[in-house]
Amino acid sequence: MIVRHLDKRHLEEQRRRHLRASALTMLAMTLLLAAAGWSLAGAQGAAIALATGAVGFALGQGAPELVLRATGARPVDRWFAPELVDIVAELSRRAGLPGQPRLYLVPSRGLQAFAVGGERGAVAVSTGLLQTLTPREVVGVLAHEISHIRANDTWFLRLGAVAAGTTRTLCTVGLVAALLIWPFLAGAGGTMPWGALLVLAAAPMLGDLLWLRLSRVREFDADAAAVELTGDPEGLAGALRVLSRVRDDFWEGFGRAGVPWWARVLRTHPLTCERIERLARMAPARRVPASEPRAIWIPGAWPRRGVLRL
Repeated sequence: MIVRHLDKRHLEEQRRRHLRASALTMLAMTLLLAAAGWSLAGAQGAAIALATGAVGFALGQGAPELVLRATGARPVDRWFAPELVDIVAELSRRAGLPGQPRLYLVPSRGLQAFAVGGERGAVAVSTGLLQTLTPREVVGVLAHEISHIRANDTWFLRLGAVAAGTTRTLCTVGLVAALLIWPFLAGAGGTMPWGALLVLAAAPMLGDLLWLRLSRVREFDADAAAVELTGDPEGLAGALRVLSRVRDDFWEGFGRAGVPWWARVLRTHPLTCERIERLARMAPARRVPASEPRAIWIPGAWPRRGVLRL
């Protein structure tokens, strides 16, 4: 049997790289928002832009319950799925969370899994995912979602979305205002501030691209953090392979022959083949005698038995 031994040094280097990339991307989004405000009203405009972004973020705090209710998710207790709940508890303990996130089941044939909220948030998986993946692969997916909760990625991505949205709004207002006053400036012999207008025109697209980059980096980091929790890159990699086959993503198929750069930067998630490749580098393969870890079963939702290593 082929098993993989975790390369901890490579894993730590990946996580440091993800942290640097996330910090630099957030800094770039903040500076872009300030630049948009500066283009409108100088230093005062930059301060107002940053304050507007902060207020928008504070007012836009969404309740995790709303997301769960929208998907029809139902809470899972130990009576229904004791071993699955125990897995979430063990992963949460390894992640150092102050409490165990609630586990929810989404009644859908689609392969879905997501996390909401902060350290005391929730993890939801669909019945379709439980029916399709092996227990080992489900553990990898759960570890990925719990890693999002540990890193507070929901908070970071919402902050990035507010920064990008505020930038877009300010730039739109500035461009409309410039269009309205242009005839008056031309009649009075004035000139348009073309440099400022160029910033206002380019900033919305740059803000969106930076937010997409932040999302992709956080996905890569959640993959690495999941391996840190389970010590099993192949479990998550196997789940990604199944998801790639089932979803039949056009860009995934196109990407195996080489995806153009513009197709990569317009995605919220990295290409699955890139994620699998990075997971493989975390643990070189080696052939060892086969062993038989314990299996788990979820009543009513998990008809397939498989192996679980945790």
